[in-house]
Amino acid sequence: MDNFFFRGGLLLLLTITVNTLFGQVWYKLELLDDEETYQISLMSEVDWTLPNNITSTGQVTIKTPTLEFEIADFESVHSDLVWKYNSRMNAPVEASDFDYFSFGLETANRAFEYEAKADIPIIRFRNGKGCAGFVSLINNAADPVISSESKEINVGNQLTVVGARGNAYVGNKGDQLVRCKKQVKARDQFMKNFVLFPNPAFNKLNLNLDWTAAAQTGHFYIRNSAGKVVAEKNHQLKKGFNEINFDIDALNGGIYHIELNNTNSENIPLDRFVKVYSASVNDLPTKKKTTNGEDK
Repeated sequence: MDNFFFRGGLLLLLTITVNTLFGQVWYKLELLDDEETYQISLMSEVDWTLPNNITSTGQVTIKTPTLEFEIADFESVHSDLVWKYNSRMNAPVEASDFDYFSFGLETANRAFEYEAKADIPIIRFRNGKGCAGFVSLINNAADPVISSESKEINVGNQLTVVGARGNAYVGNKGDQLVRCKKQVKARDQFMKNFVLFPNPAFNKLNLNLDWTAAAQTGHFYIRNSAGKVVAEKNHQLKKGFNEINFDIDALNGGIYHIELNNTNSENIPLDRFVKVYSASVNDLPTKKKTTNGEDK
């Protein structure tokens, strides 16, 4: 009987020990020495060769200040582990101050091997705009969007490897927050008395602002929650009061963001608004008149 419990306890201990070794890959985000290029690396705690190194799926998600980041010069660094830029989610309701960018594993070659303690770069990119604040890898355990059922796209970090018997990703290494070096321009550097109305809006959107910079052509962009430009307009800005009108009748209902690029290609985030569905007056059912002139 004692041997039975001893063997059972030993088996349980071995099972716990082995299971804790299954997930052994970390992700790391850093800003390189040029202070413009961001790099994501993976770091393994174990050596994995065939067949344990076979990798089938993977995803990396970063988190940035909303409307202040644009993936540019994307590069999948390792030829045996090919990644692509998959999706963007702007300012979800659970974390409205942030945007989420996800990269997915497209193909993995069996030649890619995991080397213990090695820092292996997998993805590089730059910010096509600039931002104030910090960029980070998403925290699977703490980010409010992860557990939300309302999120529009899948976000999170994951890596499926045979040697891990499933998800090998266990967390993030390095600095949890990486500062944005390129800065966007604050709205109050160029304007005052800024008003965007109505909000929510149906078919028309009005922007009133007191432009304090020199007269110039402003390039206005409206982006949907995935970051895609869905409408744009050029307007000649004069010093002083300006009124700009946007026709948003063709847009679907949802949350949108409006931004301005000036003649110096400086990005100026403005505000977000809600486009609502609304029936046209002509589409509403009409009441029939009775013989005595009353509605029925």
